[in-house]
Amino acid sequence: MSFLADSNIIIYAIIGKHNAAIEFISETFPSVSVITKMEVLGYHNLDRTQFDEFLNFFKIINVIPLTNPIVNKTIEIRKYRKIKLADAIIEQLLLLAI
Repeated sequence: MSFLADSNIIIYAIIGKHNAAIEFISETFPSVSVITKMEVLGYHNLDRTQFDEFLNFFKIINVIPLTNPIVNKTIEIRKYRKIKLADAIIEQLLLLAI
């Protein structure tokens, strides 16, 4: 079974060193969305060491890119539902890419 890791799980595992988050990542080796990568690397409170740790993490994990089908379906969903853009994209990544 494939999992899509949320930015909070990644941050807790790498910065917070939370055992449950570390265990989840090491046991399931989840994928992440490109949105999650942008959220994590764009986080304003990262120091250089933390930023480098995240960069290394994203080099070894599967990062799911945005594709035209995901973009098009996200547009359709947002026409009919009030949903944040990032949430709509991640929803479509789950439905179409995994």
